[in-house]
Amino acid sequence: LVAAQANVLDYAITLVAVLSEATPFAHHSDQSESGKTGDTVDDADDLDDVDRNQVQRAEKERKKKMSSKWQHNGGDVLAAMMAAGAYAFASDRAKADKLACHRFCEENGLNLVIMQRIAKLRLHLCKLAKARLPNTDGIAAATGTYSSSMPPPNRAEDSILRQAIASGLLDNIARRAPPGAIPTEFTGISRSAYICG
Repeated sequence: LVAAQANVLDYAITLVAVLSEATPFAHHSDQSESGKTGDTVDDADDLDDVDRNQVQRAEKERKKKMSSKWQHNGGDVLAAMMAAGAYAFASDRAKADKLACHRFCEENGLNLVIMQRIAKLRLHLCKLAKARLPNTDGIAAATGTYSSSMPPPNRAEDSILRQAIASGLLDNIARRAPPGAIPTEFTGISRSAYICG
């Protein structure tokens, strides 16, 4: 409701879809990490030490490039929102060509299955927005779908989205420990101790 009032409903739907899934970045996933490392090691077994080191350096460089591709000053959630938008654009261009979507995810360090689930959830949330919020601005409320060419949020929209994320995480914020809250057995803890939760 707040997103609809602030005219960021389409972005908020994307954020909810992204937050409902695991991270879409393949370099964070243990399974994809171990699978790629295993392939590189199998290929490198036939090489001598110098070539093997070059292959490992190239693999590290590729992973570093992938991890820096999806960065946002607002954090991983907004970076994942950017990735979801890019995936929607690429999948719309591919027009049901699953191989093109798979290639896009592989080239951009994204997990294909998670990106597909995010897209399905976005569509479902857009249909709900059309049914429940028909008088609000935005593509989702008007059509029940999302735009595959939605531009990144501007500064004001970005600020509203960051505030929405932070307000949803209030129960995870650390607070200064009141006097007497820290047991006496921890005498080395300074007066500026914090308690989480």
